[in-house]
Amino acid sequence: MPCIRRSTRVTVRGLLVVALLLCASAASALPVTLYADRKAISGFDPLDVAAAIQQGAAEPIPVSGLIGGEPYFTVTTPDGIPGVKGKNRKKPSLGTSTWTLRIAEETPAELLDDFFLVVLGHDRHDPMKYKTKKVGLEISTSLPWLLVENESAPGMVHLAFHLGDLEAGGVYEIPIEYRVAGKLKKKHGEYIFPRYAIAFLSAPLVVPEPSSLALLGGALAAGWVARKRTQ
Repeated sequence: MPCIRRSTRVTVRGLLVVALLLCASAASALPVTLYADRKAISGFDPLDVAAAIQQGAAEPIPVSGLIGGEPYFTVTTPDGIPGVKGKNRKKPSLGTSTWTLRIAEETPAELLDDFFLVVLGHDRHDPMKYKTKKVGLEISTSLPWLLVENESAPGMVHLAFHLGDLEAGGVYEIPIEYRVAGKLKKKHGEYIFPRYAIAFLSAPLVVPEPSSLALLGGALAAGWVARKRTQ
């Protein structure tokens, strides 16, 4: 497994500096909605990204060192997410949920330093067959949400949620605001929201050896947010 360059740490730390400067200069954070990029295999709509920047979000920061989750990271969201039906971008369908990040006890400490969950975009293998151009998220123009650009795919912008330094065995929650520019799909009488491809970003100098922890290149085949049934 190749080493991640030292510049990865500088890139991630620099990303936080830019975001903090933005927070200091902005009177308040604003909510913005970004829809998935229908023309690319992943990422978010360039026009939505530009609009978010105009409203105060920091410019996308180039990052490297995205990693897949196995066997260390698992993200789930409960069934039965409350939803409000909509019909288009001006009046989208709404949903509020919480993604739960669980970290395995055996996770190397090097992978938990300055940690981000990265939403790559709409999962193109979404079993509910939502149209990618209609799949979005509402985020804030400031921390903990940030715009990042994968160095291996210039121009492809993702959403990153900053969690800070984490601990092995820990459980963490990420608040999520779904936006769908159309009608919500149902299964067994409950709304089923789109599925998202995800990856993770930390600031290690060296990636541990396990072969199941795959470095992402241009393919971005990281994984997705799984659903679990609440008890």
